[in-house]
Amino acid sequence: MINFARLTPPAVGIELATVLNHPIPNIQILELSLDERRQAQDYHRRFGSSVEPRGAACAQYNCHGMTFASRRTNVTLDEAVELIIEDDNYVKIDDGSIKPGDVALYFKGGRVEHSGIV
Repeated sequence: MINFARLTPPAVGIELATVLNHPIPNIQILELSLDERRQAQDYHRRFGSSVEPRGAACAQYNCHGMTFASRRTNVTLDEAVELIIEDDNYVKIDDGSIKPGDVALYFKGGRVEHSGIV
């Protein structure tokens, strides 16, 4: 099962569980780190004229928190994402029949690097 001690530093999260009621460790971060602020500024410099921002950068949720927790928290552990995919019965679609609302997973080195909603 998931090693909750890997959530460092200790932070506040929300009650979050899979459909089979396995708890999902998560953290709510209230402030962007200096590095994240720089990344947002760099992104705006590089793409600002071709992208219409929908809001300011936010630390409260990450891509997995947006995809699997309704934009409420950060899900940071690979094992947690894998548990959600397994417990909540996500299935791989290979035939190109992707539809709005489906979940897209991006893998790097065998781990889920990024997730999003189609």
